[in-house]
Amino acid sequence: EGASRGESLEAMDLRHVHDPDQLAKAGEVAEQLARKMVHRLARRDRAATRGRRLDLRRVIRRSSGFGGMPMRLFYRHKAPRPLRLVMLMDASGSMNQYGAFFLRFMRGALDNFHQADAFVFHTKLVHIGDVMRERNAEKAIERLSLMTTGLSGGTRIAESLENFNRHYAKRTVHGRTVIMILSDGYDTSPPEMLDA
Repeated sequence: EGASRGESLEAMDLRHVHDPDQLAKAGEVAEQLARKMVHRLARRDRAATRGRRLDLRRVIRRSSGFGGMPMRLFYRHKAPRPLRLVMLMDASGSMNQYGAFFLRFMRGALDNFHQADAFVFHTKLVHIGDVMRERNAEKAIERLSLMTTGLSGGTRIAESLENFNRHYAKRTVHGRTVIMILSDGYDTSPPEMLDA
């Protein structure tokens, strides 16, 4: 049906989104994906002119121009600071069937990332990073249900991103931040708003 402009005024109880067995299995997969992603992003290295660790891929790639002889060596070293992950999840009606999975994914990433934060958006943006760090999963879901009135309503991606930029970006985003937007892309905001 596409995106809706209307805001749902109901508070949705996230405990009953899916069958508990399916939710548990999906949650395990989501947390495994989050751990793998953390590992992949954390082991990113930088190119260096000297060092102890050879960048074998680059050495082999560059040696093809010299008949396979490694005429020049390239090195890698660990990036100096860890990456920060900021996740923004679309919690509108069109994302209902994926919401529980993505929430578990976000929780897994928050548990495993050194620096991470989380937000949900629909017709408005809500910061949920602190709630998602709650040790007791059931308690976290209860708190989240209270915070997210309007969940499963319409979608205003551009306005939510503008709100994030205005109120949160300064303290959550720096040169080594990865921003992940989890959305199906349905939006009711004017397309030109995304250009800003």
